[in-house]
Amino acid sequence: MFAPRPMQSHRPSSSRAPRARARRVAPVLALGLGAAVAAPLLASSVAAAVSAPAPAVVARSAEAQGRPDQVYVWNERTSDVKVVSGTIVADGLDKVTVSRGGSETKLDAALVREVVWGASSMAFQEAVTYFDRGDWENAAAKYLVAAGEDEREVIQAAARLGAARAFMNWGATDAGHYAEAAQQFDTFLSDYSTNRQVPRARALQARNAWLGGDAAKAGGLFRGLFEEGASASPTPGYDLGLCLDAGLQAARAMLAADDTLAAREIYGVLANRARTAAASAEEGSADRAHFSRLETEALLGSGFVDVASGQYDQAITFFNGQLSTAKTSGNSTALYGATYGMALALHGKGEIRKAQLQFATVSALDYTDEDRSAAAKLGLARCYRELGDSDGMVAAKALLTEIIEQFGTTPSARAARELLSE
Repeated sequence: MFAPRPMQSHRPSSSRAPRARARRVAPVLALGLGAAVAAPLLASSVAAAVSAPAPAVVARSAEAQGRPDQVYVWNERTSDVKVVSGTIVADGLDKVTVSRGGSETKLDAALVREVVWGASSMAFQEAVTYFDRGDWENAAAKYLVAAGEDEREVIQAAARLGAARAFMNWGATDAGHYAEAAQQFDTFLSDYSTNRQVPRARALQARNAWLGGDAAKAGGLFRGLFEEGASASPTPGYDLGLCLDAGLQAARAMLAADDTLAAREIYGVLANRARTAAASAEEGSADRAHFSRLETEALLGSGFVDVASGQYDQAITFFNGQLSTAKTSGNSTALYGATYGMALALHGKGEIRKAQLQFATVSALDYTDEDRSAAAKLGLARCYRELGDSDGMVAAKALLTEIIEQFGTTPSARAARELLSE
């Protein structure tokens, strides 16, 4: 069974029960179609993992110093999670080494569901507290201090990645911080190239490039992650689900960069690999559902490539067929994805009122994918503006403001700001 890798916790102690199935932590990007409306990534859980605050902590260094690290490890035989307490002395892609009572235990990194850090510096504890509050400025500052001063190298690595995430989230309100986040991701990947969090950091690095407006760079970064972790001989420690997610994001980013040939190729490879992964996953598992959803998204890709290539009639025919099948099967991913694709094709063809209806449907009903919902709102706002009705202009401004304020960590926020400034 393919096991997802969760978001690492920085909490010094925890009284809650561990999650039997942790949420995937692939980043979310939107599919930009050149000058067209940006499309979404596949799941709101992924978007949440990018910006979700770390668990709350009590910033009392003396209290934290006496506590061990806690490693939550998935037991494949019993399908349960056990807790291993001790001091993490190595947090590697292959093994997590925990020192306990003078001996060392090596855990399979692929089975680690969560790490709750114990002994750490005051700066690290304060950083997590600020991050939990959404105070990105102070979180970034404290993480940077911990990255340079904490006595434990594993905490330094966690702090460096924490700083990158804080700057990235700060970029939602001040885009200049995406460059600072990029620097921190580069430093983390250079200094801690064998760390367990490297695949996730690479995914976030690509996400950050997308949010910063460089779709071509994001596409290349995502493609590299996809090819490394989802090949016939994947790099150990690279979670299959995360890497397949990266494949979808790579294809969409390639479309944003007008590289339709590369996007079509990636969609085709992804569909095959996701189908194989789904067939190999345990029946009824979250992994199988995830891989099946990725296959559905990949199969929709040819329609988005047609839109990006200006072949709107062909795209409309394709998405009509997908909609008919989705309504029969009840596949919500196919339904909302095809509806959004239809909206883009109709908009490209100049049938603005028809496109408006499709954008409105996705905007109102698809709450499973934050990026797609934001992109649909952006498309709807553009339709209102292009139709030119006085009431519509007011509605467009309200939608653009909503995107900025409530969907600030999606690529649509950048486009919304640009439209508001016109």
